[in-house]
Amino acid sequence: MDALSTTASSAPTETAPAPTVLVGSGPHRMVAADGVVWISTEVGDVVGIDADSGEVTHRIETGMMLSGIAVVNGRVWVAANRERMVLEIDPGTDTVAGQVLIGEAVRGVTAVGSELWVAAGLEGRLVRMDANTRTVTGSTPTGPSPAQIAATPAGLWVTDRENNAVVLADPNGGAVLASVDVGGPTIGIAADEQSVWVCRSDLGEVVRIDQATRAVDARGDLPGTCFGAALAEGALWVGGTDGFLRRLDPASLSILGAARVGVGPIGVVQVGTEIWTANSGESTVSRVEISSVGT
Repeated sequence: MDALSTTASSAPTETAPAPTVLVGSGPHRMVAADGVVWISTEVGDVVGIDADSGEVTHRIETGMMLSGIAVVNGRVWVAANRERMVLEIDPGTDTVAGQVLIGEAVRGVTAVGSELWVAAGLEGRLVRMDANTRTVTGSTPTGPSPAQIAATPAGLWVTDRENNAVVLADPNGGAVLASVDVGGPTIGIAADEQSVWVCRSDLGEVVRIDQATRAVDARGDLPGTCFGAALAEGALWVGGTDGFLRRLDPASLSILGAARVGVGPIGVVQVGTEIWTANSGESTVSRVEISSVGT
């Protein structure tokens, strides 16, 4: 390991297996809004789960391969990869209310106010869209294969799998401000005002980027490859290929605790006092009480 590396604890305290909700094949990305947890699936379903009861209350079949999800003004937006578009879902009627053609394969979507930002294309660009008018208002080149997006005051951080990098894009000027080499392809991203954390998809490592210097300032080893990532209650939460959700110290990147969830926890999101994971390998969503892990 290099000078920036940190060694994670090899034997964190493990909690009992988390309760799960069956949602259907290929749950992928997640977002929580207005008491509902929304999940996009690779087989084309958009599933809504009541955050309190854990019951499935919405299901919309799009027939498309979905790769990202966001909520703007009460409407749910999903990225349809092969169809090269984003779809607007009306939760009131559980129907597809509209669509916007992006023209390139779309892999990720995030909301910033009333705007949507879409990671699109093999050559790579970040597409800006007004969700209220369903119109594309601009785009920023990012480099090949942009995927996941994290919004911060400094700009939009986008994973670039082809270049083994994380790109910082200016949402106002439409320019790339920085490209940070993290040493390998990435799959999950989380950020606050000071730092960005990404999961390496080729090995068991989480990488931290200092937003002020725009450089890698720490690396932490994990027992297996990590998928999704989220920040909650002063900790970094990552889902691993071994079926565990791990709580990490965001400063030292040491493992504070772990909970068994499900196979392939690629989606990770905070929902009140819980962390939820979308387990792509077994068609379930898991719920983990934050206070039960590593405290």
